[in-house]
Amino acid sequence: MKRNPRLKGQGAIEYLLIIAAAILVVALVIIAITGALAGGETQSQSAMTAQVESMSALDIQHRIASGQIELTGNKIDAGEWEINKTYFITEDIIYNAGGVENDFFYDLGSADEGVTIDCTGHKITKTNASSTPPYSVQIIRVSNGKNITLKDCILENNSYSGRGILIMGSETENINLENITVVNSDFGLTLYDNLNDSGKGTITIKDSDFCSTSVHCALAY
Repeated sequence: MKRNPRLKGQGAIEYLLIIAAAILVVALVIIAITGALAGGETQSQSAMTAQVESMSALDIQHRIASGQIELTGNKIDAGEWEINKTYFITEDIIYNAGGVENDFFYDLGSADEGVTIDCTGHKITKTNASSTPPYSVQIIRVSNGKNITLKDCILENNSYSGRGILIMGSETENINLENITVVNSDFGLTLYDNLNDSGKGTITIKDSDFCSTSVHCALAY
């Protein structure tokens, strides 16, 4: 008995439809698995980011717990520092000097012995600096300070009339500059003429660059 050709063709079509449906199901399963993996990867990346932020917060807490002091971005005058303390910065700072002469963002004097300023790689930018020489335009001044350390800082002026660090005073002793970079400035480092009057003016410089995009590296009055 011969099969109806029409029925035979219809069976072939049904068979092809079954195969197509199976392929579609497999494709949907693959898409679902891929999406789940991508979502897991995104969640994993978010977790890693949160972990990094948490570690940074823990580092700040650890520093504070060890007796270090976090700087908030305000200028500090001579005599306002706690002796034998480490101060640290957690973000870049922009300071508007207002064109005032003899204005320093961080000023350390004879009463500020043993102070360490750790910028932790952040930048201090001084804007609107006075253009009056010889030393009214520095970002940081050390005058008659003892056992002072400045480390891991980027100091920047918004114009070439500004300068970076001034060290002066006949009683100045044991100043350490570690990994300091001064940019966009007239002079990176200024040493005033009475620095060595007492023979104590020891300055140690390590891994620092006072010439980076500055007009002059250093100036001695």
